[in-house]
Amino acid sequence: MFRAWINRGIAFLLVLFVSIQPVYAVDEKKDWSDDPNFKPSLYTQEDNQLIIDFEFKDVNPIAGDQASINLPTKYMKFEDTLDEDVYAYDKDSQESTKEVLGKVKIDNGEAIITFIDNDLDYINYKGQFTVEGTFINQDNIEPSGTWNLNNLTTEELELPQNNEDNSNEQNTSENNEELKNEDSETIGDDSSKNDDNQNEEQENKNDEMESESSGQLDESSKDDVMIENEDNQEIENNESDNLNNVIDEENDFSINLLTENSSNKPNINYQTHVQTYGWQSTVSNGATSGTSGKSKRLEGIKVRVGNSGYSGGVQYRTHVQTYGWQDWKQDGELSGTTGQSKRLEAIQIRLTGELANHYDIYYRTHVQQFGWLGWAKNGESSGSSSYSYRMEAIQIVLVKKGETAPGSTSNAYKTRQVIYQTHVQTYGWQSSVSDGGTSGTSGQSKRLEAIKISLGDLGYSGGIQYRTHVQTYGWQDWKQNGALSGTSGQSKRLEAIQIKLTGEVANHYDIYYRAHVQTYGWLGWVKNGDKAGTEGMSRRVEAIQIQIRKKGDTSIGTSNGYLGTDRIGSLKYSVNSSAYGWQAEKTNGSTAGTTGQSKAINGIKISINNNSGNLYTGSVSYKVNFSKTGWTSTYTNGQEVKSSNPMLAIQISLTGEMNKYCDIYYRTHVAHIGWLGWAMNGQSAGNSSKSGNQVEAIEIKIVPKGAVVGQNSGYYREFASDLEQKAFEVNNSLGRDLRAAFNYAKSITYSRYEPADNNAYGSANYASYGFSTHRGNCYVMAAVFTYLAKDLGYDAHQVGGLQGSYNTPHSWVEINMNGTIYVFDPDFEKELGRNGYMFTYGTSGTLRYHSYSRMN
Repeated sequence: MFRAWINRGIAFLLVLFVSIQPVYAVDEKKDWSDDPNFKPSLYTQEDNQLIIDFEFKDVNPIAGDQASINLPTKYMKFEDTLDEDVYAYDKDSQESTKEVLGKVKIDNGEAIITFIDNDLDYINYKGQFTVEGTFINQDNIEPSGTWNLNNLTTEELELPQNNEDNSNEQNTSENNEELKNEDSETIGDDSSKNDDNQNEEQENKNDEMESESSGQLDESSKDDVMIENEDNQEIENNESDNLNNVIDEENDFSINLLTENSSNKPNINYQTHVQTYGWQSTVSNGATSGTSGKSKRLEGIKVRVGNSGYSGGVQYRTHVQTYGWQDWKQDGELSGTTGQSKRLEAIQIRLTGELANHYDIYYRTHVQQFGWLGWAKNGESSGSSSYSYRMEAIQIVLVKKGETAPGSTSNAYKTRQVIYQTHVQTYGWQSSVSDGGTSGTSGQSKRLEAIKISLGDLGYSGGIQYRTHVQTYGWQDWKQNGALSGTSGQSKRLEAIQIKLTGEVANHYDIYYRAHVQTYGWLGWVKNGDKAGTEGMSRRVEAIQIQIRKKGDTSIGTSNGYLGTDRIGSLKYSVNSSAYGWQAEKTNGSTAGTTGQSKAINGIKISINNNSGNLYTGSVSYKVNFSKTGWTSTYTNGQEVKSSNPMLAIQISLTGEMNKYCDIYYRTHVAHIGWLGWAMNGQSAGNSSKSGNQVEAIEIKIVPKGAVVGQNSGYYREFASDLEQKAFEVNNSLGRDLRAAFNYAKSITYSRYEPADNNAYGSANYASYGFSTHRGNCYVMAAVFTYLAKDLGYDAHQVGGLQGSYNTPHSWVEINMNGTIYVFDPDFEKELGRNGYMFTYGTSGTLRYHSYSRMN
């Protein structure tokens, strides 16, 4: 019975244990469609185009896992598709990382996602893809309908109410016939036309070309008047139809330009395709095409020069959502898209041929969040990129060469050149920053653990690559374009980073970056793949700044952005022996000299080769203590210092940047003692003339500041014996005072028979026991005080004998001061509480000492 209850209890605990385990994706393939950790949603709807997001909570799918999302087949029809890439988007910035999460295809009204391996963390990223369908009913009574993406998620789908948008676009296309009758072959209506209209359009075009080539000024002037009347009429029509933007003070300027246009000045004509409204009427010479205050994106544009007496035309290209910069179009061709619900984000326009020699073309854009930007010209970028903001309107004007711009030319184009995000100890992933902003912390002692970097639109092909030096692991593989470099969840610090541009963009721009490092703060700027941070110094990177500059821009200077072993230079040293002469040079940490041969060093030279590359500046200096002659003056980088007497000790130091960023360690092998501890940065290594033992070998090593070669203690001996050395060190800690030394001996914990109570044990043994254990009897206390007093320069001797009528064994100290023998008895003062410091034999209140002799 008892065993059965135990088995039931164990079973219950196992069930409880399994139930509370965190959920992780395992190796077997999984369908996440209705799993609570999989969360699909409708990011946005643009007419018949649906942008669908999905994210995971607390888990990451593995390669081969799938998830299905129901499409709104009740309201729309969807064609089956082949697999297309699904991209990862940053949750904070909504920017695409260009990293592929998997594939998606449309199959029988479902979006089926198949995941692949990647190193992105779904805590910070989401997937996103676009589907496009056709509404079954174009004239719905209800404005929206319910749509179940899966069994757990419901969204509202906007439904079309009528066909007003299509009729607007067709009406606009009819208005465009007037412009085509003037001089347009390629600015046309995207809606269908019958053959008669096309023939008439070609005939009108041919007539216009003949009129222009004939050079008849009167006819040309009439055409200009016609265009002005047509365009002004189009503006009025747009206002009445509410298809174009509201006229404001910006448009007043544009209308003035139209009115002042002379008969011999070319026109610039342009037409935009606007979200919801379709193609707008053509406007000219600075008038606004598009909208403002309505949150409607531009999707396409056509531009053409009219009434030009010069050869040449106009070329333009647009930066389109998802696709980026498109190919150049010219003279009325469509740039952008229609029917894809893709926003225009930026534009570049330039003149060609003879026309470009006489005129500049200026243009400016109205952009989501920013409003009207400054004027760009002659192929410069206007608008924005890397923000995912839509262009909403545009103005274009021709200006004769040498004349002033139509307005301010500052801030014509908004772009974040480089965007980066760091994972910080304790805080996790921080918000993205850009273009020199600080990512990380300072003054909080928090390490960076990982980083992601992506490149904004710089107008050239290429990308960005980066790699990090991680605690324990060293340099990692190169990552690129938003991928994670470093670690998360492993508590590993970033110590250094390298960043570089790739492709065409690297030919036009430099990338600069600097790191805020533990102990040192902000280091200098480095660029184009150079190392920033530290290596081999166990220092954390706490923050980073990154900027991009055009080639030739010298506004950022580079200096000391990286500290590491590869900047130290080459250390070499050689010693001279009376037996062997100058020996071969040794390098960092090798032994110079001999051991076990009783051969003294009597000369040395030390040098650092740091004259090439990005090495620390500075030098090495040293001075030597030779027997009989004492310390020499200071010698530097490679100078020989030599004597006929043995070396007893040495001091070595660094100068300049070497001193700031490095430590120099050195140790000596001393006769009768062996290897001493490691001295550093100018400390004396070896022994004094009191000890008098010759140095026979030396090792020297330079390391990054803070790195430890060995224990920085026991590197110099003032005395030959360990006891003398110990007494010297204790006295130094006590202020080198006799009474303090007496109190130190008296403070030893009393133990009557420990380790012995007779003279035969020896004063040195008693003292060694006392210094090492700080316990013992009167013999130990007397021995310790004897060595301390001798180190202070007193003529001190330990005495052993008897005291009192019971002839008790006892030990005390005698010191001869100016011919008088004084007694010092630490144990007497400790045990009886009477004065035991400095009295003569027979003093009242003291012990009766007899039958004694000196032990040393």
